[in-house]
Amino acid sequence: MLFLFCLYWGYFAIFEIVWQGQTPGKRVANIRVIRDDGRPIDATAAVLRNLVRVVDLLPGMYGLGVIVMLLNRNSRRLGDFVAGTVVVHERQAESLDPTWTPTSTRTRPTPGAARVTDAELVLIETYLDRRFEFTATVRQKAALQIAERITERTGLRPESGEDIDDFLEAVARQARDVGRLRQSGS
Repeated sequence: MLFLFCLYWGYFAIFEIVWQGQTPGKRVANIRVIRDDGRPIDATAAVLRNLVRVVDLLPGMYGLGVIVMLLNRNSRRLGDFVAGTVVVHERQAESLDPTWTPTSTRTRPTPGAARVTDAELVLIETYLDRRFEFTATVRQKAALQIAERITERTGLRPESGEDIDDFLEAVARQARDVGRLRQSGS
């Protein structure tokens, strides 16, 4: 019984960990599990969301899971609430150019922009491309977390009264203008 439990629930968790939020079925359906703040799923979240699958199955055929999904705006099941995750539709990037237009008043690059890594630039641009898909609370929380990470790593910080989204747009634009991308460990 324990072996079957580990096999069934381990399948979902292991694939979501190794394939960055996807199982073979999710890959075919072009969906992915991510954290509700927009970051990739981690091992803890993958295991948590899949352990709660037992409760979602009650009273049978995902009865409770379906009811919970119908009662919330983002169609999250109990496992998603416990793990802080959400399932999103995957989009393929059509080009490397950002789809957002910077509105920041910053015009000249600052030295800190050269310290933005590839991973940080991808994080900022992914947030900027998808920010309007999030609720206002999640959007604000994600923007603040990213801005804090950038400030800590580069020393760049929002100007007095500057909107966090405008700050992130300026940082991304400056990092692109510097013209060289760095490895995340650099």
